[in-house]
Amino acid sequence: MARIAYSRLDSAFEDAPVNEQLTADIDHLLHSATAGFLEMRPALIWLYDNSYVTRSYNAELLLQKSIGKAEQISDTMTEGMQKHYATMNCIFQYKVGPLALYPKDYLAALMRTRGLTAAARDVEAVELLRAGSYRYTVSDDGQAIHLERTNGKRLQVAREEITLSDSQLREYDGCVAVFVSYQGAWHMNGVI
Repeated sequence: MARIAYSRLDSAFEDAPVNEQLTADIDHLLHSATAGFLEMRPALIWLYDNSYVTRSYNAELLLQKSIGKAEQISDTMTEGMQKHYATMNCIFQYKVGPLALYPKDYLAALMRTRGLTAAARDVEAVELLRAGSYRYTVSDDGQAIHLERTNGKRLQVAREEITLSDSQLREYDGCVAVFVSYQGAWHMNGVI
């Protein structure tokens, strides 16, 4: 019975029309992701939370659990900020879809199918540094932030990565943050 069902579905698939709009949307999403870190995240969000191929019940549970953690971290976060915080963490931390891959792995595979081989390598090289405590200093010219994690790991990020005002940045010398490496640079993916 399974063979007959597969044969019929396979034949129907070959005759099914291609969704040109979806194809164009995915191509746009893939090309946008090559522009930088902020442009890549919407592609990962789509794969984690919106793609009919990779979205799952477990992914939704993990997202809801992360929203609950956001509520515990700060009572000043709006509901939208909590969802954003949770989503940004989930897209890098959790596997999704029928193959249980990280969204970045699905994105890299999609990029390769569209001939974006170099971009796929950039996405495969994404590295997540989960939330940790950092002591930081601001460079003399104010263009870079030098961070040292409590475990001794050091990194440097561009000033615009830290979303604090200059006065807030200079008022303190430490933060809890999540960083992601993409295209050879560290990017902030959340800060407290």
